[in-house]
Amino acid sequence: MSKVTVITDAHGNIAAVGHGHLSEETFKKTRPTAPPTAPHGVYAGLRAVPGQSLRELDLSDDVSDILDFGELVRRVQPHLR
Repeated sequence: MSKVTVITDAHGNIAAVGHGHLSEETFKKTRPTAPPTAPHGVYAGLRAVPGQSLRELDLSDDVSDILDFGELVRRVQPHLR
């Protein structure tokens, strides 16, 4: 399984998809005393702005191989319902 972070707008449309990392919110919950950056000085993640929602999903590993955003949306969308 692959961890996927998905940001949707108020209508449920996918705005962003991130592969293989935890959202900033989950990172803070699971590592509250961790420094603000990863061990090598870099931490990247997705952040939802007001009006958007953030969800973390476990999907099959092959989702990480999809390069076309439209195809990625088609594969991820059913898991948001």
